[in-house]
Formats: sequence, structure tokens, C-alpha cells
Amino acid sequence: MKKERKVWAISLIALGWLAPQLVIGQQDSTKTFTLQEVVVSASRQETMLKETPRSVGVINNEQITNASYSSVADLLAQQAGVYLVGANQVPGSNQSLFLRGANSNQVVVMIDGVRITDPSTPNNVIDLSELSLTNIDRIEIVRGAHSTMYGGSSVGGVVNIITKNRSQQGVHGTASAQAGTFGSGTSNYQQQVDLSYAARSGFYVNYSQVDQRVNGFSAALDTAKNNARKFEPDNFQKQDRIIKLGYQFNKLDAQISYKRTDQLADIDNGAFSDKTNNRLFFNRDFYTYSLSYRLGRKWQMKALGSWSSSARINQNDSSLLPSGKYDGSYFKGSYRGEIQTHEVQVAHQSNSLKSVAGIGVYNDDMAFNTFFYSSAFGGFSSRVNYDSINKNSLTKYVFVQTTLKSEGNPFGITIGGRISNHSLFGTVGTYEVNPFVALSNSLLFASISSAFNAPSLYQLFDPTVQPGYTFTRGTRNLLPENSVSFELGWKKSFEKGYGTFSVFSNMTNNSIEYFYLWNKNKPISSLNFSDYRGDKFLNVAKQVVTGFELTGQYQAGKQISINGNFTWLIGNTQFDPADIASTQNLVQTQVYSTGSFVTESQTINSLLRRPNFTGFLSVAYQVVPKLSITANARMAASRFDSVYDPKLGPFGALGRTNVQNYQLFDFLVNWNLNQNVALVARVENAFDSNYQEIAGFTTRGRSLYLKCIVRW
Repeated sequence: MKKERKVWAISLIALGWLAPQLVIGQQDSTKTFTLQEVVVSASRQETMLKETPRSVGVINNEQITNASYSSVADLLAQQAGVYLVGANQVPGSNQSLFLRGANSNQVVVMIDGVRITDPSTPNNVIDLSELSLTNIDRIEIVRGAHSTMYGGSSVGGVVNIITKNRSQQGVHGTASAQAGTFGSGTSNYQQQVDLSYAARSGFYVNYSQVDQRVNGFSAALDTAKNNARKFEPDNFQKQDRIIKLGYQFNKLDAQISYKRTDQLADIDNGAFSDKTNNRLFFNRDFYTYSLSYRLGRKWQMKALGSWSSSARINQNDSSLLPSGKYDGSYFKGSYRGEIQTHEVQVAHQSNSLKSVAGIGVYNDDMAFNTFFYSSAFGGFSSRVNYDSINKNSLTKYVFVQTTLKSEGNPFGITIGGRISNHSLFGTVGTYEVNPFVALSNSLLFASISSAFNAPSLYQLFDPTVQPGYTFTRGTRNLLPENSVSFELGWKKSFEKGYGTFSVFSNMTNNSIEYFYLWNKNKPISSLNFSDYRGDKFLNVAKQVVTGFELTGQYQAGKQISINGNFTWLIGNTQFDPADIASTQNLVQTQVYSTGSFVTESQTINSLLRRPNFTGFLSVAYQVVPKLSITANARMAASRFDSVYDPKLGPFGALGRTNVQNYQLFDFLVNWNLNQNVALVARVENAFDSNYQEIAGFTTRGRSLYLKCIVRW
């Protein structure tokens, strides 16, 4: 395994660094246009990708349409710096995004420039399984801290999903149908329709709908292969609908959209734990608007915003046990979240100055109620009603970013700042400084930026109390996470390719962890069930992540193109009893993610569920003008995950286990029958590798998909 990882690492480094060098001697007229794409997420203004002095990636519309993937997560998993947990499991599984080693709550996900989250979840993070690929024009990924432009959660980076705008005049459409299987007895059917109409007057309307039906296998890993009662299949249903109205004429661009998501997933009780009657219902109504007006050549004004309401219902009924008896328990939890964003921007652009300033508000609120009943010990029940609390937070902010670069002068600098007033934490300032040097076909840049990330409403106010004790799970005196990030990067473009290299480091203080609480007056070795005092969210000292990235693309003549990326990082979390002294005086604290008791200063030299290196390599061959074949290879290093260890406490507190590295190979065939009809065939995990993303959960084996696309 070690030798294999070494070969992979050397191969991908060679691709990212050397491939662009190989094309210097090529004289073919074929061009690679990747760095010619226009991006907006790094600066909120249109900028050529090759001229953007930050680490930015783009997934364009052609890649989205022709890849036959079902979700945003499938495509993000191939990007530099990204490790996405859940993308390779049963469709409908929770999908968490880690970017440059940052926690999932430290990455901003946006649709058309406005943030989308789920305030009712413990860490206020959107489950990416919610996001299908309907009506998406492109996806921009900005790696590294961007708090000045996008607020406190952008410690690891920003993912901006940009929907389709006005198409060519007239009526146009795309319809696709896909069928697939990812193991014995499984099926995955998906149909999608995209319609558009654009009038000469400037008015346009887009409508898209996607429907997905999955018959799957058990989400939880079944290790008892000879068990008389096999783990039951976990199925998934999803429907997305989006309508967008717009008007583009001369200097005015206005649009409004509505998106409705409904999905139902069978879920299990956790790692290695099957559950036959556990269901998760989810829906979201998401409205966005945007109005921009250009004042001459240099000035532009823009207003944008969104409103979202989401609801999750988790219903876990009594299930049949292997013994033939029922477990006699019932749980129902209803969770609601709402978010609003409203922002006004003013942008200015001249030969030597590019600036954007904005003012806005962001509001989120949540409520939930839960009911639990067990027939054990004669029967008992418990209820938590959050509806009466109905907590929310309001953030008011103002930001400005300016880029100075004179024509003919290679040196430039971007500076920016944001002042945020949080209704629970007061006024906080963040900044960024981003100098760069633009030379012939290359760009050298550096950045230092800070970020402020408030605790979630759930972490602050969850009123759940262990019976017989006074600790609530929520901690109202939690401190915000704050971080400082550094990056040094280089971009080099050639006639037929490009290469990028960047090194980065991030240090986050007051990182929030989940803790078990135990009786203070007994030795750790003597604790039993009666000594449990509840669970709680607490700040810990520090999390540090350092690493580097390589990306590259190479066009070998007219038929072969190669692109790839490689990311290496190391990280640690440092715990100190002094940071939780107020709680330490009352109870003993045990870190849920490691199982260790915080009795002295300690450093955990690994990041939970995040590998030290990831890589992606893609080779595309244009057989004939209408037929292409693509081979993709993905890899992830081994990483630590949490598992229950009965040696660490009477509740089997979480310990750590090593999840093995994996390499996956996919093959894709695109055949354009004519200008209106195309067929796509994809083989995923072609060699049927047996691997895990998360300890105790199943991943998809060899998968086959066929897709037909009709355009008019």
C-alpha cells in the first residue's frame, strides 16, 4: 500500500508540474481555454481565470451535462483540495464537504452569490445530497479563506453554484434519461428536463425539473455476512423543480427564481447498525432575486438576496431485531430552519483600479421538537420542544475590496475588509491582503486573511438535558471560531496547457467540539453509567492545517487532453484544560471525536475523516469528432475515523480507527449521434474496489450508467 501511494503521488505531482512544460515544443494550433474562462466568485466582478490572484477552479456546463453524474457532490469530489464524505455511498446519504482540511462548517456554499445553509442542523451545514445538477451553468470553487467577500464561514473556501441565465432567442430545451446500477439488486433512475424561452424584448424564462428514484443497498456496513437477517436496502427518492424569470436589456439585468426540493431517504442508526423503519423527509423552498444596472463603462450597482425555508422530519419506528423481537422504541424529530440574505453592491472598474463595496444583512433562525418513547423498564418517554424558544441571529455587515494594478506595471495588490455586527457576538472585523506579480504568462500571488465563524444556533441553544442533571447540550457562552490563513501561489499558462502550485496554512482558535460529561469525583477508570452527566458543545484551543496543491492541464495535439490535481495536507487539533476550565471544575470532559479525557494539554496529530493527500487524474481521447473516451482515476490516503470503543467509557465513548486508502477508476464514453442526440455510458469503480469513506458505512461497488440526452 505504501509503495502504491508513493507511485500515485509521484505521478500526480509530475502531471501537475511537468505536463505544462511538455507542451512548450508543441506547435499545433489547438488551444486550451480553461484559463480563458470568466469567473466572478473570487472578486464579485468578472475576471479572467488566469488573471485571478487566488486559487480558483471551474466546473463548466459541458462537464456538468456530459458526465452523467447525479449530484453536485459527484463533481466536487474531483476538485483540488476537496474531500467529500458521502458522495460514494448510497444515494441520499449525508454528504459533507471538507476543503483544504477545514471543517465542513467552515466552507461557504452559495447559489448565485447568496449563501445556502440549514440552520436546524447541529453545525449549520447544508447536506450536499440536497443539490442536484438541474439548471446549473457552472460551479466555481475558490480555495482559501474569503471572509472579506463572503462572511465568517469561508475559512476553507467558497463553492458558488451559478444557474443558467438567458439563452439564445426562441424556445430551447434539453431532456435526459439515465438508468444505472451500483450492485446486485440496486437501481438508479433519473429523468431531467430543462426548458428555456428568450424573447427579443429581453425577457426570458427557464424551467428545470429532475426526478430520481434509487433502490439501494444498506447504508450501514453489514459485517455479519452469515446473519440470518440481512441488513435491509436503503432507498432514496428526490425531486427538484426550479423556475427562473429574467429581463436583460441594454444596461439592466433583473432576475428572480424559485426552487423546490423534496426528498425521502431510508437511513440507518449509524455505523454497522441497521434500522428497518428509519426515514428522513426533507423539503426546501428557496427564492432568490438579483437586480443590476450598469452606469456607464466603469460603475455598476447590484442588489441581490434570498429567502429559504427548510424542514426535516426524522421518524424512527420500532424495528425487528435479529432475535426476532422488536426493539420497542419510537423517535420523531421535526426540525425547521429559515435563512434570509439581502445585499446591495457598488462596483467600479478602470484601467488601474477595480473595487467593490457592499452592505447587507443575513438572518437565520431555527426550531425543533423531538419525542422519544421506549417500552423498556415498563415504558418511559421524553420530549424536547424548541418551538417555544425559536432562536435566531442577525448579522449586519459592510465590506470593501480594492485591487490596484497599473497597466504596464507587473505588481498589484488586493486589499479588503469586512465589519460584521452579530446580534449575539457584537462587532467583529476581518481583513485580507493579497499582493501579486503578473509576468509573461504567469502569475505569482500571496494572501493573508482572517475569518470569524459564529457557533450554530443548535450549538448555542439546544435545550436537551440528561435526566437528573442540569447541563444542556447547547452552550450559550460559546465563543466564535476565529482563524488566520496564509497562501503563496503560482500560475503558469502555455500555448496548450497550464500549471498551478500553491502552499497554504490555516490556524483556527476556539474550534468547537462535542463532549461527553462525567462525574468529577470518581477516577476515570471507575466511571459507570450512573456517572454520566450529559453531553455538551465546548470550545477547544486550536486547529492547524498546512499543505500544498498542484493542478495541471495539457492538450496533446487534437485528440488527447490530460488534467489532474494533487493535494497534500497535515493537521492537528490541540486541547488544553484551561480552555474549558469552567466546565472542568464541575465535571470531567471527554472529547467525542477521540475518546480522550481532557486532563492535560494534548495534541491530536490527525484530522478526523480527512486524508493527508488526495489526487485526481483524467485522460480524454477524441476517437472521432463525435466519439470520445475518458478515463478518470481518484485516490485518497488513509485517514482516521471515529468508532465506539467500550474500553474508553461505560457508554462506549468514541475512539479512533484507521480507514484504509483507496484508488478508484472510472470510464466515460460520449457519443454524439447528431447535433441533437447524445449517448453517455459510464463505468464507476470499474475494478470493483472494496473500500470505505466512513468507518462502518457501505460504498458503491462497480456501477454502470447509461444516459440519453436530447437537445432542441
